[in-house]
Amino acid sequence: KMVQSGLQPEGPHFDAVISSYYTAGEVDIATTWLTRMRKAGLKPGFFTFNMPLAACAKAGDLQGAERWFARLLAEDLPPGISTLHALICAAG
Repeated sequence: KMVQSGLQPEGPHFDAVISSYYTAGEVDIATTWLTRMRKAGLKPGFFTFNMPLAACAKAGDLQGAERWFARLLAEDLPPGISTLHALICAAG
């Protein structure tokens, strides 16, 4: 609706949508929005990558958490305490 109104969404708008989908367990849809974010010329930030990593940790998916951690590092984003905590939780 923002785009239809002539407004350009920014990073925090995408983060809110992505977070909502990850929280609801809709990983595929959230990943689609991550792609849309990139197509809009926006670079995902720490929060964008920490959300799916935390969702993987909550589900006990260590491999998924490790993949998102690798993506965070590939973007030259430093991991935060919450990132490391999520990895530890995913490892069980």
